Amino acid sequence: MTVGSRRSFDSPEPALAADGGKLHLAHRGGGRDVSLYHASFNGSSWSTDLRTGSHRSGTGPAVIAYRDSNASQSQLLVVHRGVRTRAAGADTAEIASLLATEAEQQTPGTTDSP
Repeated sequence: MTVGSRRSFDSPEPALAADGGKLHLAHRGGGRDVSLYHASFNGSSWSTDLRTGSHRSGTGPAVIAYRDSNASQSQLLVVHRGVRTRAAGADTAEIASLLATEAEQQTPGTTDSP
């Protein structure tokens, strides 16, 4: 499968969540790459697959679209195990920043099919 700029997708245990008319994908890099990545599908093309900061995980992540009762919009919540003894979880502000970057990078007319 082609996701954004990644020409091959061999990541085990990907996670998907739908929010705001998009399908969001969170996954590890695959092979020895334990970094976490995020991409979204808008119905016709995948966004650029972006690394989520320094977050790494020994297993696949989980992702949900979540709206706190006090929030004005939903957020993507990504939960992951971390690597070795380091417990971790991607914070929602970082995911929001990635989504904003993704929106800026999308080029009309570009299509990558799943």
